[in-house]
Amino acid sequence: MKSANRKRAKHRGRLDLETWLERALEALAAKGPQVLTVEKLCHELSVSRGSFYWHFKNRADFVQRLAEFWEMRFTQAIRETVAIAPDGPAERLMLLIETIQDLDVNRFDMSVRAWASREPLAAEIVRRVDETRYRYVRSQFKELGFSGDELEMRTRTFVVYHSMQDMFTLPESAEARKRRRKLRHRLLTSK
Repeated sequence: MKSANRKRAKHRGRLDLETWLERALEALAAKGPQVLTVEKLCHELSVSRGSFYWHFKNRADFVQRLAEFWEMRFTQAIRETVAIAPDGPAERLMLLIETIQDLDVNRFDMSVRAWASREPLAAEIVRRVDETRYRYVRSQFKELGFSGDELEMRTRTFVVYHSMQDMFTLPESAEARKRRRKLRHRLLTSK
């Protein structure tokens, strides 16, 4: 009986890969890039080094997989969801704004970028994410008829603002957020 209880308790404390990556992003956001050493991260997540090495070959593998997880969860999945919306580009951009805000999609952007400034493997993926985001948003503004400097200004304003908006805005009511995003959408999509 004791053996079965110990085995269940041990299994309950084990983290699956997705939980590992989610909690690593949360630790990064809370404590900064310095927490992403194997020892500090295991301590932060209350797991053994064996748990780390169960999921990751080494630290480089961890870095690669964490950055790719951030890319997939907070860029690719959102873009794919918005891209299949049947409406036109203005509606897709509004849906993108709503999705970013409502799902708090940008909550790790600043932390991941700070980490990428010190971690070359992560920096490569951040560059890829930026290009993906710019390419998608640019295609929507282009479909709306913008070109040249107007296209680039709107694209960059949209992507940068929505990556960092929580850094520069105070908490506000849901109604105020909704009103501001409608105004921002109108300013960016109107000729």
